Amino acid sequence: MRAKWIVVVLGVCAVVTAVAMAYAAGRATSEVPEVIRAHRFELVDMEGTARAVLGFNALGNPEVQFLDAAGEVSAPEVIRAQKFEVVDARGSNRASLGLRGLRLTGPDGKGRIGLVVQGDGTPVVGISDNKGRPRFGLEARPDGSVNLALHAGDPHVRAILRLDSEGQPSLQLLDRENVPRAVLGASVIGRVRAGATGKTPESSLVLLDENGEVVWKAP
Repeated sequence: MRAKWIVVVLGVCAVVTAVAMAYAAGRATSEVPEVIRAHRFELVDMEGTARAVLGFNALGNPEVQFLDAAGEVSAPEVIRAQKFEVVDARGSNRASLGLRGLRLTGPDGKGRIGLVVQGDGTPVVGISDNKGRPRFGLEARPDGSVNLALHAGDPHVRAILRLDSEGQPSLQLLDRENVPRAVLGASVIGRVRAGATGKTPESSLVLLDENGEVVWKAP
């Protein structure tokens, strides 16, 4: 009788031990490790063929390769992400593409070229000098007008070449206070300052003083 109870106790212990081990194994597999380190990672399909590889190339630089069903390197048709960054050999950001647009930087990290699409759908291109100061801006507005602005190395625009929504061109020269001082071509500035209405013709030239008042115009 005593031997029978010993067998029963041992059986219960074995069952409890098995359940405890299964629970521990389940917890171990459900936990996400903080760090995984390796020289190479491969993503394989259901046939066991590598389709994507994260590792190092022959030069020792990290790279990602996408492979076709035969295991040959191929370019993916679509890559989806909220932001892409391109860095140089020192790890410095040289280009970024994201929801805010495209930005290219110089070796010093200062922005040199920017391309964005504003909320109203207006695409804007900006170019800065080697000190990161804005020098050139181009935009195409929803009404069909196009503006090309030149900066003097500061936020102030000094010249604007414009093609309005009707296809009429004009050139404006501004002082450091952003006051138009000369207008060549079709524009409402000269006529508004003179108290008239409508646009000046494409052949017109209007000169203004520091207060924006017309001092001379032709025709």
